Amino acid sequence: MQIDITAYYFAAGADSPTVVVQHGNNCNNRDNTVITAAFFLHSMGFNVITPNLRNHGDSGKTGRITWGQEEAYDTLGAWDYVVTDPEGKIGFAQRPEKTVLMGFSMGGLISRVAFALEPRIPALFTDSAHWNARNVLEWSINQEYPGLGRFFLPSAWFWAEHITGHDLDRLIPEKLFQREGDRRLLANIHATNDDIVPIQQSQDFIAYIKDTDFRVLQEWYEKLYGDDCEIHCRVHLQYPEKYKFFLCSFFSEVFDRTPEACGFGEGTSTLRFPTGIESTLRLTGEMIQQTSNGSLQRLVPAASTPSYVGARLREA
Repeated sequence: MQIDITAYYFAAGADSPTVVVQHGNNCNNRDNTVITAAFFLHSMGFNVITPNLRNHGDSGKTGRITWGQEEAYDTLGAWDYVVTDPEGKIGFAQRPEKTVLMGFSMGGLISRVAFALEPRIPALFTDSAHWNARNVLEWSINQEYPGLGRFFLPSAWFWAEHITGHDLDRLIPEKLFQREGDRRLLANIHATNDDIVPIQQSQDFIAYIKDTDFRVLQEWYEKLYGDDCEIHCRVHLQYPEKYKFFLCSFFSEVFDRTPEACGFGEGTSTLRFPTGIESTLRLTGEMIQQTSNGSLQRLVPAASTPSYVGARLREA
């Protein structure tokens, strides 16, 4: 089965690396997490692609969310699209070693699975990501019914697998990340008081990675403020300049760039809408352009424009 996956592509040029930014659950590639990250990255000279997972946004529908068992191949499909440019819409096929992943929340879990399945991806950046969905489910039950999570979890997990039609423990990072011989690069961010995905998920991730050959170049764990606001995936909103520099620092090391290439160190770190946005395109053929006053307008695609970002075919 192949699903059509839609995405936005923010072009910086053939000489620039590319970041695949994956959104989380129950949102899409217009979510503030993805849009902010794409804005920061593009303003620092990176190409960015922001795919919609199946059953999200205007991508194809299957009627079920499988927590990475199927969706990991959507993220990989977007990565494949960048490194092959099958329709010629991007204008060049990016080299695999210059194409990395970034994911938020469930999109971070999915990106971890995709990263483990595709050894040519050189680096992974995760923000507020799940490490083990089963443990998050037990934690969530305990938030509603203190102390009862371990009793309700078996039946809840049974029905989750029944509804999705998958063994939800098959494609999980702790089974897929090799303990030896893989020295690819990682970065991780998480709010210590996250109210959706507990900080324990990042603690478990780091504890596991310490016994592997993966290299964690950067970590950032911050307590966020705001009693009446959701804390999950909000580090970029409360600390935008620090977040932008964190992105710059990690991806500069991954791609052997200097912070000056991001605009830091030259008095140009003020957040501005990136110039050159006129070249931004949507892979369904729908173009985005910047108007004279800096706002965005959407152009209606031609009827003959093909709609395509083919998800990678799932392995048997």
